[in-house]
Amino acid sequence: MPPPGVKITTDMLWLGTLIFIVIDAVFIPILAWRINPATFRRFKWALGITTAIFWSALWTWGLVNFWDSVYRYVFPAWTRWLIPPIYGLLYAGISLLFRWLALRLRGNAVVNFCLLGGLWGMMTHLFAVSIGIVSKPPVLQGAAPVAAVVMAIFEFMFYWCVILSVAVFLYHGWRKMRPCQSRRSWPNTGSSGQGCALMGCSSRQQKRHNAKDFPPVRPAAEPDR
Repeated sequence: MPPPGVKITTDMLWLGTLIFIVIDAVFIPILAWRINPATFRRFKWALGITTAIFWSALWTWGLVNFWDSVYRYVFPAWTRWLIPPIYGLLYAGISLLFRWLALRLRGNAVVNFCLLGGLWGMMTHLFAVSIGIVSKPPVLQGAAPVAAVVMAIFEFMFYWCVILSVAVFLYHGWRKMRPCQSRRSWPNTGSSGQGCALMGCSSRQQKRHNAKDFPPVRPAAEPDR
């Protein structure tokens, strides 16, 4: 909760925008470099679960700390504890839609995903401005709506970068912890190497599977003469 008498000004919003631009300019290229297309296609459920938890937690924190100063002016009191789980599930569905679109648009899927997240931030804050998020709360009165909307673009891109990072970490952690028992359901490819490639096994797992399926052949002993 902001201290009494403190107001969020237009200059503060533009400064926040600049900070998020700098962070995004570093964060997004790193993710685009580290998250390969195969991983982006496979971590759907890790992404959805991470998104639901992240946005539920963020909204819970925001409503606990800023209900009296901001959100009570635009949301009915009975929605205070319904918003976090509802928005968490809504954003989880949005994340899966963005993933689907990102894979079908031209360019890098990670960059596409983050850009779509920024567009979503702009849309949500245009709606927030329309219901009075800038004009009704005293702490925000006087701040330029344009600055609030522009900042939301880059702020949300940062949030989606965090979500992608956690989701990929969980996905790879789950793969390392889980024994590769899914080999039974592999397509009939004729070799472990092809099956591993299809199932996303690590290079170490591929070597282990190849060693099991194709053990080294020992030379036959020469007959006694």
